[in-house]
Amino acid sequence: MGRRGSHAMQPLSGADAQFLYAETRTQHYHTIKALVIDPADSRQPLDFETFKKQFAGFSGVVPVFHWQLVLAPLNLAHPFWSWREELDLDYHIRRAAVLSPGGEREFCEVISEIASTGLERDRPLFQTWWVEGLAGGRLAYVVKLHHALADGLSSAQLLLDATQEGPDDDLRPPALRVEGPEPLSTRARQLVESLRFDVQLALGTPRFVARLLRFVAIGSWRALARKGRPASPYSAPITRFNQVLTPHRWFANVDLPMAELKRVRRVFGCTLNDVYVAVCAGAIRRYLELRGELPELSLTAALPVSIRTPEQQRTYGNRLSSWFVSIATDLADPVERLQAIQRNTRAARESWEVKDRHLQHDAMEYGYLYRGWMRLATALGRRFSGRPTFNVVISNVRGTPVPLYTAGTRIESMYPMSGLVPGQGLNLTVISYMGRMDFGFAVDPDLVPDAWELAEGIPRAFADLQAAAQVERGTAGE
Repeated sequence: MGRRGSHAMQPLSGADAQFLYAETRTQHYHTIKALVIDPADSRQPLDFETFKKQFAGFSGVVPVFHWQLVLAPLNLAHPFWSWREELDLDYHIRRAAVLSPGGEREFCEVISEIASTGLERDRPLFQTWWVEGLAGGRLAYVVKLHHALADGLSSAQLLLDATQEGPDDDLRPPALRVEGPEPLSTRARQLVESLRFDVQLALGTPRFVARLLRFVAIGSWRALARKGRPASPYSAPITRFNQVLTPHRWFANVDLPMAELKRVRRVFGCTLNDVYVAVCAGAIRRYLELRGELPELSLTAALPVSIRTPEQQRTYGNRLSSWFVSIATDLADPVERLQAIQRNTRAARESWEVKDRHLQHDAMEYGYLYRGWMRLATALGRRFSGRPTFNVVISNVRGTPVPLYTAGTRIESMYPMSGLVPGQGLNLTVISYMGRMDFGFAVDPDLVPDAWELAEGIPRAFADLQAAAQVERGTAGE
């Protein structure tokens, strides 16, 4: 992976820049990956100062660790990335300790504190925390990365690039090179690049407007003509999750065995993602039901979907769309809920496939216009419907089935924590790793006071599906 490319500066895409424009004191846009290791069988010294010195090896294969944000002159264009050679390691590499007894809850408290503050923009937008004191002498690396740099898929790829597949492997740059920015150029050059961006955007506007009209006239009609219809924005009920966010974040985790999830998938003839969404829906239903807050209407989830082409798999940044899916929290029976989710995700997929899936991503290039339109549409939608756009975000990130190593030590588990979006105080993200699905719950504790109760609902909801799958197999004579 190349450290520098052929251009003096690398402009952010509109999709990447939106995460900077929308960020406030209470609205953080960073993601977190927590990697837990056991140093007992490490083949290299494992202490904080050694890790800090070895970080140069990591940053050599992960170029975004050197990308410095630079604002365009007079904000005429989206910001740029420039290359920053020297890193302030005292800021980027931090140390923390888990309180005794060092269990999962104590570990998650540390992650919660890390997630509750934003990243400073006068240096590359990441931090890595060395966390010690976990039970059994384990350690953890907690990587905090701004969403402007990477979405879920590209941040998972970043971790693959910064780790090894064997205990004796060395860090090697990937075979495919990713172009990156060079050191900061003059303001005059930045002004020229900004004006060039504006001219290119203006020249492309007629074509974009034609795409927009085609989407309205053809894409929407074809989607509505199908038997199944996906959930619509502002069709979601109001819940405790859908209030104004505070700066505080809380994290909880849990995991499930991949083999058992796949067994349920085979029995009911659905996708693995359907099972995952159904398990999340069961946990959310239980959480609200225990509080006497379960709405009669089903909750709606936003499911992020990658729009990367095969050629873009090794690039950073954000290339995402979303499905809106009713997650059938109004159904008490777990099998009926799973079957409803299967129908709903199929309808969302079919609708998405006939639409211009890159339209929203490309619309974000029109920075101020796009933000103004989205604010107006959101305000009008809430004003006339009295409902949130959706209730929760449920995300599924593909990891790797093989064990990964860092500093000669195997990574035992890998937990994700995504950011919250305005008006949605709950995000459930899972990453697959080494025969497990590792769940990460990100919540605003003022809206969701007990994230662990939600997390504990995951194995309960899955046990219900397992029991139903066992009955189904018995009925089928298996």
